[in-house]
Amino acid sequence: MKKCPYCAEEIQDEAIKCKFCRSMLTKNVSKTGQEIPQQDNRNWEYKEVPLSGKEKKTRIKIIIWGILLGIIAIWFLPSVFGFLGLIAVVIGLVGLLKGNVELLGIEDKKTAFAVMLGGVFLMLVSVYISTYKEDKKERQKREQIKQYEREHIEEFYQKGLDAVQQQKWNEANSFLDRVKRVDANYKELNKYLEKVRYEILSPEDKNTLAHIDEIYQKGMNAIKHKKRNEAMSCLEKIERVNPNYKDLKAQLNNLRDQLREQEEQKKQKKQKQEERIRKQKEMEPYIIKEPVKGEKVVLDTKTNLMWVWDGQFKGQVVFSNDYYDLNTLCESIVYAGYKGWRVPTIDELKTLIKGDEKPTINNKAFNCMDDRYWSSTFSDPPSSPLYGDDILVVNFSDGQIKHSYKKFGNYLRPVRGGRRR
Repeated sequence: MKKCPYCAEEIQDEAIKCKFCRSMLTKNVSKTGQEIPQQDNRNWEYKEVPLSGKEKKTRIKIIIWGILLGIIAIWFLPSVFGFLGLIAVVIGLVGLLKGNVELLGIEDKKTAFAVMLGGVFLMLVSVYISTYKEDKKERQKREQIKQYEREHIEEFYQKGLDAVQQQKWNEANSFLDRVKRVDANYKELNKYLEKVRYEILSPEDKNTLAHIDEIYQKGMNAIKHKKRNEAMSCLEKIERVNPNYKDLKAQLNNLRDQLREQEEQKKQKKQKQEERIRKQKEMEPYIIKEPVKGEKVVLDTKTNLMWVWDGQFKGQVVFSNDYYDLNTLCESIVYAGYKGWRVPTIDELKTLIKGDEKPTINNKAFNCMDDRYWSSTFSDPPSSPLYGDDILVVNFSDGQIKHSYKKFGNYLRPVRGGRRR
């Protein structure tokens, strides 16, 4: 690479003319061998030369012919122009991202955006033309079928009558239906068509048709007594043989709405039942009861023990400074209508531990503090001779068995043997 001596832009080493300032980089020599002074092109200004009247007319003709030829080409080759439109969109996007695509003549983002819009327009036009042509083909095909049926209506009618005489009911139905699509009142069409449709009915439907009034009345009585499934069965039988019978359509629509609502109610009921069963499984083996409003108890169906639900015991005993006070309190209280409450043993408290939760207890069944709870079991031997006897407690923050001295404070969850009060 080298620098242009006129504009200082970097150009190729082999360049003989600067692409930036358009200055010649080599000496101009005449045929006689004399050097021609080089012109300085740096200060040249581009001036647009106005077109003559003839040139203007020529350009307008070229544009008009180009538009006409483009429309004709898109009409006959929509898929090709759709592909070209896709290519134009890609080129426009590349131009917007890179800023220029010199090989394709895109020098700025405005040109790239215009190319992309032109591609989108080509794609939309090609899709529209393709869809229009497909729809036109379908319409022409349907019209051809109708025209053919109109031209051969008498032929179809006679074939239908021949099939009736030969008792080929399905074939007769096919031919007479084609006649009906063209002219519903053609000759004696309706008389023969009614006979044919009766003959192609199943024995059950023929029986329905013979007793249609009786079946309809039976369906109305079933609706009156809210036997919706029975009513639906009766009315659907009539619908198969005579859809326009009396007010059948209105009755069926109303009945179907009621059955839909009934199914929705059953579904909701089933969901509630499943939810109740799920909660019961989460609660197992515990059952919560509330004999007295605001005083809940939990019955353990495995151990047959009854526990106080409230982990703070309604605030009556949150902490106690004397273990013997707890025993006296438990023996004197009446909670949820029950007497005989006591401090649980350490083995009874251990049955409440559930290690995969925190607090380590079934939170669906119990309200529990994340702390230690009293038991009535003394530590043997004592953990420290300095403080005398100590009592085992369960720490429900981690499910571990701990030692606690009588004068320390812990929570209490009274228990009773599950006997009747």
